[in-house]
Amino acid sequence: AVAEGVQAPHLSRNTSVQIQRAARRGGTRGISVQGGTMQVSYGHVTFQAALAPSRPHPARAAPQPVVLPKIQEGARVSWGSGTVCFRVTDAMATLGAVFDHERIVWPLTLRIWRDGDRLRPRKGQGSRKLQDMFVDAKVPRGMRRLLPVLVDADDTVLFVPHLRPAEAASPTDQTKKFLVIQPENFVISPSSLATAPR
Repeated sequence: AVAEGVQAPHLSRNTSVQIQRAARRGGTRGISVQGGTMQVSYGHVTFQAALAPSRPHPARAAPQPVVLPKIQEGARVSWGSGTVCFRVTDAMATLGAVFDHERIVWPLTLRIWRDGDRLRPRKGQGSRKLQDMFVDAKVPRGMRRLLPVLVDADDTVLFVPHLRPAEAASPTDQTKKFLVIQPENFVISPSSLATAPR
């Protein structure tokens, strides 16, 4: 018997035999068929239509690039669901990505990740594609275009949340003025992936 108010699909001879065997054995078993599943439960057979795929969340528009002239004190930039905080200090910070303020090639720009972007990570060997670094850091594919990429005037990637900062403009013993960058609320979560820009 087929129930649930939905017409069952035409079954092949092989599928019919599987259903008959399952009904004779007893117990519960589901057999996938076109358009749903034939459920065999203690001799009773029902067809359950496959659920229609849920409509995807509308894609969030990618943020527009933000140009930052030479920062003298501090700045906060909203980016998607997060914020990037910049502050200038005369002491080395322990939190955030720290750069030598005077060695940076100004202005800075926050923009989205582009295919082919490369970063030379601090204390790393050579430059690497951001794509590869995202994979190593386990940043989901849908999240990658949600993260801001900070570049200098030469389009050198300096910083991306969840990745090590760049070697470029890293502080030295002679650094007198530091630029500290702290991202806020760039959390990798399934809900943020559903609305990632396409």
